[in-house]
Amino acid sequence: MAFIARSSAYSIIDSPPTSSVSCDMNMEIDSTMSFKESKSIPTPACLKKLLENEAAKQAMFDLGVELVCNTSDKVYVISQDDYFGYESGGTYAELYNFCWEGSGGGFHIWNLGTGNHPVVFLGSEGERAKLGATVEDFLQVVCSLQPCIMDVIFGLPLAGGIEDETDMNKALATDMDVKETIRFVERTQRQSNEDNEDSQLEAAKIVLGTIGRPFLSIREAMEKVVTAHLSEPRFNPQPTDD
Repeated sequence: MAFIARSSAYSIIDSPPTSSVSCDMNMEIDSTMSFKESKSIPTPACLKKLLENEAAKQAMFDLGVELVCNTSDKVYVISQDDYFGYESGGTYAELYNFCWEGSGGGFHIWNLGTGNHPVVFLGSEGERAKLGATVEDFLQVVCSLQPCIMDVIFGLPLAGGIEDETDMNKALATDMDVKETIRFVERTQRQSNEDNEDSQLEAAKIVLGTIGRPFLSIREAMEKVVTAHLSEPRFNPQPTDD
């Protein structure tokens, strides 16, 4: 991820810059499972469309963000282990998992209790980020920035592991070199096209077609994800003492 060197030169655009809790409704709930671990919320409409379409589910897998819910009815709260050392109480008590990425990190719906359900990320090495105001926004960004979405996430301001600065309220748009990141995504997508390695592009087309969203330009997608990450309330769980 070295290409995303943090810099104070840019603002957002140009101005100076398998979860522990399965979603399978057929699972047998262990007698030791807490009430928190079995809580659920209705599956968002866009996820239902993906879950009910085999080609779309495969496309999500090809994009590296595998759907883990096996039901189109409910999305389940994450287990304690899935917080990866961050606090799990208070405003962070209701994170509902719907996707995982290859290194074990989870994409979760953050239920703020106000009708807002942004998508957040918790990585296995302590990375954390807020990636979209809605699941639809998140999916649109993932598809538009393929195959570089994880590189982008890991480079977001203060999104690094828990050994780094932990107060997300201190994160600034100028902590990320957005222009260099855009150039990196452009180069990667161009190289993929030249090498005829377009499986992720085709997968992105299937996902966006299924949920009825258009591609964003790389610039638009970067603005959307950085804006979401820095929007209030910030996703700012703190490391526990354990």
